Amino acid sequence: MLLDKINGLVAAGNIEEARSIIVSRLDGDRSKDPMEVASAWRGFSAFIFDNDNSAVNFEKNDHWTHSYWSIMRVELSNNFSKEKLGHVIEVMIFLRNQDEPSFTASAPSIQKTTTAKSVSDNTKSNKRPSVASLKKCTGAGTAAGALAGWAYSSIQSPAVVKTGQAVTAVAVKKSIIPTVLAGGAIGLIIGAVSFYMLKKMKHDSQ
Repeated sequence: MLLDKINGLVAAGNIEEARSIIVSRLDGDRSKDPMEVASAWRGFSAFIFDNDNSAVNFEKNDHWTHSYWSIMRVELSNNFSKEKLGHVIEVMIFLRNQDEPSFTASAPSIQKTTTAKSVSDNTKSNKRPSVASLKKCTGAGTAAGALAGWAYSSIQSPAVVKTGQAVTAVAVKKSIIPTVLAGGAIGLIIGAVSFYMLKKMKHDSQ
């Protein structure tokens, strides 16, 4: 955390380094939410601050602009007082609330995550129908083939009986089964071929 880092540097006697980090982070805070320095500055060690030299008068908020903030940030570098740091942060918050473009928080990481998730979801949704489509095509083909085989056998059976041959019901049933199975197998092949052709057409159209 920034607070721990700053206070650790101050305790080690590296006050100028701690101040430099804060001034640098102030610039980065313009596009961060929450602002790091604004969230931590009240906990900074008192030893990091100089007495305010009152060399600059703070303007009222109707004069607070990006340019004014930049000037005050430079003044903070010259005289690192608690008053100046608090004023710079106060101006930053005001400008953000006024929707000043240079002080608007941005969240590119969220957008990237959302986009990546959307691509992943689309990829999954494109893959799932393939298995379902294959089952539908082969299932429909098998059913259609079996039905056609059964119909063919039903037509042929009466013809056999009419010839006067001694054909029992069992024999007729046995003659139907191979035809139905053969029809189902042919239908399965046709269904698989249909699925392949549909998938190829879809791929070519993209």
